[in-house]
Amino acid sequence: QGTMDSCVDFTRVFEEYLNTHFDRLELGEAQPDHLDAFLEWGKGKFSSMNSHLWAISRYYEYAGNDIMRRCANQIRSHKIEQRRSERPSFLVREAESHLSANASRSTLY
Repeated sequence: QGTMDSCVDFTRVFEEYLNTHFDRLELGEAQPDHLDAFLEWGKGKFSSMNSHLWAISRYYEYAGNDIMRRCANQIRSHKIEQRRSERPSFLVREAESHLSANASRSTLY
């Protein structure tokens, strides 16, 4: 599936959510609170909301709605930073020493 198709599909999920949960609310009428509610709703339904946020941001960029575009981008950036901080740290020096130790062993055999 192409990037544009994915973007449309992910945005359509948000649109359907708005229509169902907010009395036929349109994408152009959505506010940041609606996006927060969508993310809360989607937590149990999707493995990651990152792709949805990306698509929603692209939609609002196209539509010229800077408030919603910025909101989606800020939430997405925050979630990415949060995941990065939860990862174990990886130090280059540790990797280099590990690689050189393995290289030394392989020359012995």
